[in-house]
Amino acid sequence: MFFLSNYLFGIFCIHIIWFYFFITGTLIHQNNNNDKDTKIVDVAITSTSGIAITGFVLLLLGFSRQLNIYSFILWLVIESLIFKFIKLQNPFSRYFWQLKISNFFKMFDIPATIIYLIFLIIAVPAVLPATLWDSISYHLAYAVDWANAGRIYVDEFLRYPYYANNFVLIYSLMFILNLGQYCHFITWLSGLLSCLAIYGFISSKRTNLFASKNLLNTDKGKNTFLKIVAFIITFCVIASPIFLRFLNVGYIDIPLGLFIFIPIICAYFSIDKIGRSYEFHTVLNSAFCIGMKISNIVYLPIFVLCVRYACLRKRRKFLYISILCLLMLALSSPWYIRNYIETGDPIPPVINLLLGKEDPIFSVEDHTAVMSELKEQKGFWFLILLPFHFFIDPLSKSFREYGITSSILLLYLPLASLIIFSISKQVRKKIKKNFLFINICLIYLIFIWIGISYLGRYFLHVLPVYVCYLGLCIYNIAEYFRTIVIKVDVGTIKKNQKQLLIKIFTIIFLLALIIPSPSSLAYYKYLINSNYIYGPKALKNYDYFLSQNLIGYSSAKTIINLMKANETENYRVLTIRFENLAYYFRKEDVISIGDWFGPARYKDIIDRVNKSDFDLYITDFNIGSILINKQEALNVFGQDSYDSFVEQIEHAGFIEINSPEKQTSIYLKAPIQR
Repeated sequence: MFFLSNYLFGIFCIHIIWFYFFITGTLIHQNNNNDKDTKIVDVAITSTSGIAITGFVLLLLGFSRQLNIYSFILWLVIESLIFKFIKLQNPFSRYFWQLKISNFFKMFDIPATIIYLIFLIIAVPAVLPATLWDSISYHLAYAVDWANAGRIYVDEFLRYPYYANNFVLIYSLMFILNLGQYCHFITWLSGLLSCLAIYGFISSKRTNLFASKNLLNTDKGKNTFLKIVAFIITFCVIASPIFLRFLNVGYIDIPLGLFIFIPIICAYFSIDKIGRSYEFHTVLNSAFCIGMKISNIVYLPIFVLCVRYACLRKRRKFLYISILCLLMLALSSPWYIRNYIETGDPIPPVINLLLGKEDPIFSVEDHTAVMSELKEQKGFWFLILLPFHFFIDPLSKSFREYGITSSILLLYLPLASLIIFSISKQVRKKIKKNFLFINICLIYLIFIWIGISYLGRYFLHVLPVYVCYLGLCIYNIAEYFRTIVIKVDVGTIKKNQKQLLIKIFTIIFLLALIIPSPSSLAYYKYLINSNYIYGPKALKNYDYFLSQNLIGYSSAKTIINLMKANETENYRVLTIRFENLAYYFRKEDVISIGDWFGPARYKDIIDRVNKSDFDLYITDFNIGSILINKQEALNVFGQDSYDSFVEQIEHAGFIEINSPEKQTSIYLKAPIQR
């Protein structure tokens, strides 16, 4: 009952929030759009723009030290006034809400409704408390930290303290609204918007890539076939284990894929010069994406291209386009400006160290550790056969995922298409420019993925664009062959039969693209057992679930309770190989330190221990308690250093207390309440 009630309440809350994002996104509509062909895409674009607008508002509130519920309510009032006096729409009238609700629900045709209902089913794991590593090491830890503090500040003891975090602010909003336990539904919403946008994009009439309208007919059967293609191709995303694994957790990879995808389809639609103008949507979402992660500056060339093409519909002049690009840079710059003020260097650490420059945040050792973690060095032939390796052996160190669909085997199709497009004048005449645009964007994204890190999780950044590209290619190739085959005399086979055969073959090919990696079956079983069978039974309450499923949680709660009882919350907790508990400490306004990187890196601790001056380290960092993962600590320190470490802890006046977990040791300096 506890699980079901929380699931239903979470679903209710995220739909209210989704509708708020949708309404907020309509602030930047330049004109009404009655084109039924793009209703689904419009809702996805508008909702995503609403997330971006909200994120920028929270960014302003965070840097002005007003990140709280009262300031957010004030923003809602300001938003209402913008609608009334600038947009000339009265948000206090019944007609306003009837129109918004009508526009919102018009997108749902039968396939879109089925996709939505499937997402309601796969949302079940979103109810479970956060236990996955990065989400509780820093993403959710930042979010709750800022919500508690009411401002954005640099917590130097969290991992990557000088990164950009636009989307993390949306998680902060959930904590401000006292809905922090439902943060996973925000990631889920991003996945849903991505899949609705994919379906809407492929099922629209803009799917026709041929410059000549005579090549394709527009009969009713063709439109039905197009929706079938769009529906099936969407499952190349939904069925992917990497997508399902990160759909209901506090990671930003699926949201990142959404915010890369939206500017590209905005520009793609604008090239046709029909329908709504998407230039402001393009600028806003591009800027938000760059501010989601500091390394996202690498996507800037793509986004500049998107802004350029988004202005084609109204034939904007160069000066106007330049102003929009400058606006995009201005909106994406706050985190970089903050980093320049704080460290004197806005350039990401990885880029600094790759260029041989000294970095104020990362040491050379940090950089080496990060890069070796992100990317396994491989040769030329591995890269050539990368799609096959990813599909056959996704669990390898190179990808570290449970699986992906066979659609990955066509990874180099965009490059092949570009080569054909370059050498064939006849093809260039037949194909529209928007296909060349999405082709170039996708090739760039793929090269960035392979160049920086080909971890499977990072392919989620590329996946929506990649799947849409496949849908475009497969549908248009099928239609092109259909026009040829119809003219060919094949004995007694009639025209309608030939058309049907082409469609059946296309559908079979599309279904083959959904086939998951061989290792995926084990993951699906794990997903069902852990999240649909075990999860509801185990979730009697959040503390009980976490004590059973997150090593160190019970020990962390013990430390927090003792620190509160002894009024020593101003002390810090040193964690050894429990950096992933940062979120649960910061939920209680307790600062935990200890990581592979940063000022409390394990290497520095070991050096202090080996020099026998760990007591000075305790004083320098104001440590009041220590939590150790015993087996992992042995791996980090080695037996001799670990024994010396424990000895110096006790010599510094720390007392070991009974731990609720066998795997952990707890030391407390403050007086113990018996």
